[in-house]
Amino acid sequence: MMKQKCMEALNDSDVDDIEEALETIGNTESEEYSDDDVIIQSNSILKPSNTTNSNLTASKITFTQVKAEESEEYSDDENIYPSQLIAAELGHTKRSCEEQWTYVTEENDCRPKCLPDFNETSGPTFTIPTCPVPSDFYNRMLPDSLFQHIVECTNLRAQRHFANTCQKNENSWCEVTCNEMKKFFAMCIHMGMIRKRRIRDYWSTHPLLHTPVFHSKNYLSRNRFFEILRFLRFADYEKMDNNDRLRKLRPFLKTVKDLCLTMYTSRRNVAVDETLLLYKGRISFKQYNPRKRARFGIKTIALCDSTNGFLHNFEVYTGQATNTWAEHFPDAQMLPVLERIVVHLAAHILNKNYCIYADNWFLSVRLVRWMAEHGTTVTGTIKTNR
Repeated sequence: MMKQKCMEALNDSDVDDIEEALETIGNTESEEYSDDDVIIQSNSILKPSNTTNSNLTASKITFTQVKAEESEEYSDDENIYPSQLIAAELGHTKRSCEEQWTYVTEENDCRPKCLPDFNETSGPTFTIPTCPVPSDFYNRMLPDSLFQHIVECTNLRAQRHFANTCQKNENSWCEVTCNEMKKFFAMCIHMGMIRKRRIRDYWSTHPLLHTPVFHSKNYLSRNRFFEILRFLRFADYEKMDNNDRLRKLRPFLKTVKDLCLTMYTSRRNVAVDETLLLYKGRISFKQYNPRKRARFGIKTIALCDSTNGFLHNFEVYTGQATNTWAEHFPDAQMLPVLERIVVHLAAHILNKNYCIYADNWFLSVRLVRWMAEHGTTVTGTIKTNR
């Protein structure tokens, strides 16, 4: 209607001029942005007319190479922000010469048709009672010696603090016992199951925040919980290595790792993978990966049982001391850090016919060949540039 009224308001000569101008603009746009031309041009690129077989083959090879490069460049399995150390290690892994691939067919396949026998006895290495209860496994995996070490470090930290300061409430401190330390960690686990805004809210008497179990006599009081939290330590700082970024946790982590290695024998199939433990505090080795659920956190690489997920071995990545990984295998020192960590975690299961599963972030043909020479089978995906 608007266009018709405008036309009626103009003279006939003006209408003719405007129609001619619109027609000219329409033709110009159709010539510049024609979809047919785009289709014809793309078809002419993919299917060139009047070309020889050699030119056609060359164009197909070029097109295939471009597609392969795009698939590698935008792979979802790649870590977007590797650390400088990993990037440096990857730079040294470029092969000086191209390896020759041998295509295997049914006629020339000389590989064994079945895996070698697995003779390890999987399961707990300790004696299980006739009628086991969860506490039997708990006391084995987390023995009193582990809590006693934490108690000694915590009490030592409190003694040094009050010896160097003069406070009115100095006499209010009582040394922590092993039983109290167990309750402390039990409450921390319970807090992870019942999320609240502040730690103090767990002892709140407000009707909307009240949690009766935290007011039980079997639990710690609020003041006692915060006293232990204030002086909680896992190592003696006078015996720490200042160059170690995990110096405050190193003795504790070593004890836990030894328990995982000695208290349970994994089944044949194990998996190596990385995980990002959520942590938003200030720490020098905090990692960022936008494709992980946590995004910010502490990177941990673990070797687990593929059947039940039992943690067999692990390593916290701090960006340093990676040269000590797999140090007992001199022939593995030529491997890059991402491949050497697999050897480091699997050092206790080599030459026992285990099967390791991993993704393309760790694997390469070089690592698979190294593992085969040490009596271990590897299954997983491999990037084309490795």
